[in-house]
Amino acid sequence: MHGVCGVRGITLTGGCAKNDGLKEAIEHVLKLKVVDLKTDPQLMGALGAAEYARQKGLAKK
Repeated sequence: MHGVCGVRGITLTGGCAKNDGLKEAIEHVLKLKVVDLKTDPQLMGALGAAEYARQKGLAKK
């Protein structure tokens, strides 16, 4: 599959990433492969927020 701008795959985060029907629909409509993450997709937003807060804290030093 060759999707938008040469991108071949995407990932989903949050609870939606566990919805097989949504994954299939995205693959069909966008012509992109949905790649499963090794990390629980429901943790990705929390990890991103924690990293953002860490970097903001480092910038204040």
